[in-house]
Amino acid sequence: MVEKIVSGLLAAVMSVMPNFIAKNYVGSPEIEGSYAIHAGSYDWGASVEKMVLSLNAPIDEVSAGDFKVQTEKDNNVFMVGKVHQVEELKVLDAYLCDKDGNRTDKPSPYVALEIEVGPDKASPYLVSEKAMMNIYARPYTCNITLTEEADWTSKGIEVTSFAIDPAAAAMTTDADVFALDAYTTSSGVTYDYAAYTPDQKSDTLVVWLHGLCEGKTLLKEGEETDPYITCMSAEVTALAGEEFQSIIGGANILVPQCPSYWMDADGKSSNTDGVVINADGTSYYTESLHEMIDAYKTQCGAENVLIAGCSNGGYMGMVLATTYADEYDGYVLICEAMPDQYLTDAQLTNIKDLPLYFVYAEDDPVVDPSLHEEPTIARLRAMGASNLHVSVTDHVVDLSGQYKNADGTAHQYFGHNSWIYFFNNETSCTDCGADAWHWMAEQIR
Repeated sequence: MVEKIVSGLLAAVMSVMPNFIAKNYVGSPEIEGSYAIHAGSYDWGASVEKMVLSLNAPIDEVSAGDFKVQTEKDNNVFMVGKVHQVEELKVLDAYLCDKDGNRTDKPSPYVALEIEVGPDKASPYLVSEKAMMNIYARPYTCNITLTEEADWTSKGIEVTSFAIDPAAAAMTTDADVFALDAYTTSSGVTYDYAAYTPDQKSDTLVVWLHGLCEGKTLLKEGEETDPYITCMSAEVTALAGEEFQSIIGGANILVPQCPSYWMDADGKSSNTDGVVINADGTSYYTESLHEMIDAYKTQCGAENVLIAGCSNGGYMGMVLATTYADEYDGYVLICEAMPDQYLTDAQLTNIKDLPLYFVYAEDDPVVDPSLHEEPTIARLRAMGASNLHVSVTDHVVDLSGQYKNADGTAHQYFGHNSWIYFFNNETSCTDCGADAWHWMAEQIR
């Protein structure tokens, strides 16, 4: 996997760099070049995990301590204003590599830097609370300099200057396994979307409905967010991964990007003041999303459709369930934001025997469980719901053991982020122990 990432980065850089990089293997005291980045998908979202420098002359030897890396992220976002963040990145490893990205002990004009990642570290994105969206850092600049400890030579010649273009030449991501496209419905609503197609033909389609912050946003004229934001801000890439694909038996993955947000009642964002959304249990996008899913189902040849979504997307999943009932084969509703007061007894009676799997944390400060999941689940149980599963935790914490606080305790995430457990297949039904991924697979067999 690492070799593929590095190879992809090099290919991206070589497509924009002059030809002299590939052929100039004589030493030089003056080193200059560019860099490309690879962003990995993690529990907390995206982090830049690797950089590949492409230089004008070969370097004899490098080490992690040779580099100081500082990023600057800016954006002038429509209705938001200027955002500026500076971050020092830690280089965990640095090594020379060949043109294919393989580590080498020979002088090379290619240098790979492996970057420390973690919650709130090395993100290539910005979060705009006012716009309620994750957005690209445009530009994303990185000041890569040599430390005083660096003692470089280039084919035996002492290096006296080092300059790297601060603007990233290219970026690849874990989401690149998804293809991007767009679909315009009969009502005129256009959905950008990301789609993953497994190697072997599959009759299953899994639809992921994103949260509020991953909708489409106009950055400035000619620049809009795309569904890779949707795939990377939550670890949606896990659905294209080997574990999920193996459990589900192979599945097409569709990730539609809402033109605004799923809880939008009129398609004009009139029910929000930029902080609070006054949802009424409906969505402007109900019919158009249904049409889009049906069209993609036909396109990929699927017979089974599973709906999963978080927060705003969980709300939309509940709207689809109450509107189209058993037209879909199962629903995973994560920290779903449908206020229970807007669900009628008739609607719940209509869905009580649908395959439903709820996931949430008790300390969710955004979607209060006492006003959303808990009363809805209680009502469904009172109606004798036949395929109802619930995975509930006190908090959302790192279960991998990789990310800890200073006192050694597990890193605790924001209580709303219970989708982390879903994408790591760490959910567990309170009553039967079934995890969401295996449960999803059972609904289509």
